[in-house]
Amino acid sequence: MRLSEVMNGIEYTGSLVDCEVADLTSDSRKVSEGIVFVCIKGSRSDGHDFAASAEQNGAAAIICERDLGLARQLIVPSTREAFAAMCENFMGHPLGKLRLIGITGTNGKTSATYITKQVLERSGHKCGLIGTIQNMIGDEALHTEYTTPDTYELHSLFSRMAEADCEFVVMEVSSHALDQGRVAGGGFFVALVS
Repeated sequence: MRLSEVMNGIEYTGSLVDCEVADLTSDSRKVSEGIVFVCIKGSRSDGHDFAASAEQNGAAAIICERDLGLARQLIVPSTREAFAAMCENFMGHPLGKLRLIGITGTNGKTSATYITKQVLERSGHKCGLIGTIQNMIGDEALHTEYTTPDTYELHSLFSRMAEADCEFVVMEVSSHALDQGRVAGGGFFVALVS
């Protein structure tokens, strides 16, 4: 996919040097030739601090929130929101094929997601599930490490679920994920608080 396609619909400043994009990452250690690096500010480190080394490692572009003086930088208002939109573009727009049901709250998210998935499946709908115990595509169980995965993994799951003809995705949405913008641009069909 071309960089111009990855950045489609995203507001940015800077000169886009169109090229083939191999992948996207917010982890500077994973950058090599053709990978776009997105500078995300976390609780312990700021991706902007690693942008120069990512460029030296062959990054196709650096997506950042401020001028870093780099040749291939594109400045966006929010790298978290841009990363979500970029992942959606890069993965082939899986959210256009899925209806998301997000469940948040202090207690009961896991139970509510499983109950909702069962109700939908018994009504004849194929579902994906994203949660604390496991992720699921239909009956296939997948390992999970976080209640709500990071932006890239989340969109990868959406892509796999769309390819498997899921109609709905029932997902636990942690307060931490909401705070970090991991579900930015998710376009929830229904949002519930447990």
